[in-house]
Amino acid sequence: RIVVVERDAARRALTRLPGVEDDGVRARVLHQASYVALNDDDTTAAKSLAERALARADASFLYDLAARALSVLFNVAMLQDDDVCSAREALMRLEEAGRKAGSDGLRLYAILNAYAIEVDAGDTVALEQLDRKLEEMQVLLTATVTEALLPAQALCAAWDGRFAHAYDLLAVSAEKLFDEDRTAYRWAEIAVYAAAAGKSAPARAALDSCRAILRALEVSKPLAVRTAVYLALAETLLGNDDAARDAIAEARIAAELGRHGRGSALVDAVAAFYACRTGGAQAFLALGDALDALDRCELRGVARFI
Repeated sequence: RIVVVERDAARRALTRLPGVEDDGVRARVLHQASYVALNDDDTTAAKSLAERALARADASFLYDLAARALSVLFNVAMLQDDDVCSAREALMRLEEAGRKAGSDGLRLYAILNAYAIEVDAGDTVALEQLDRKLEEMQVLLTATVTEALLPAQALCAAWDGRFAHAYDLLAVSAEKLFDEDRTAYRWAEIAVYAAAAGKSAPARAALDSCRAILRALEVSKPLAVRTAVYLALAETLLGNDDAARDAIAEARIAAELGRHGRGSALVDAVAAFYACRTGGAQAFLALGDALDALDRCELRGVARFI
């Protein structure tokens, strides 16, 4: 109901936009409408409105507003388009706009999201640069900010085989999230690290929690596809062959529906990993090829974990 009210209000505001001469006001209306469209899962409208808002904000030197429009474009790139290059560019521009606006909060938003992208990509040089930026902003590293870094820290721990530590970092964090897409994915992360650490009971509980949420979500979105892939990986690690095969098949359908190349590469990698349970040398060669494909999709960090 709240979304419907916001959508109607945004439409009324947009119909009055032609009569507004102030570029700053126009930019604010366009940005608010783009945010409403994003929350309403209308990513096409969200992207178009945010681009218009950004152009107006840039022309009027409204850096704070430009940064907020770029945050919408970043979310569209990651959550719908699965376009890492566009997401990375949006975050770079967002941080610069936040710097010009004198907003450490906006800069921090850009840095934290860039951190997640570069951990996925396994780019240690970029991570070192981001670490230095975070050190410079140490005053802002509150408990909330620290918690936002946990998924990246967990994946880094998994690179070294510290799966129990990765699980411990995330074990209680899913209950603190309010977005269902992210909550489902967090349960899948918890399940896969628990399974890798040999903690079968916590892994099973996390899988159950994840599936309870996932049933109500749009399965073709990039984050939902990745959630399904992690479910399949967890089932494989737990030795649940039938459940793993079913999860791999479901993840593949979701990736194909969403036409997400990175999602398909993830499915291929987990399917190849599963095949190694019963296959011979050829299965391991196929896994190597699948992990190389993840590297090309800027998912080297995930490949390293697998």
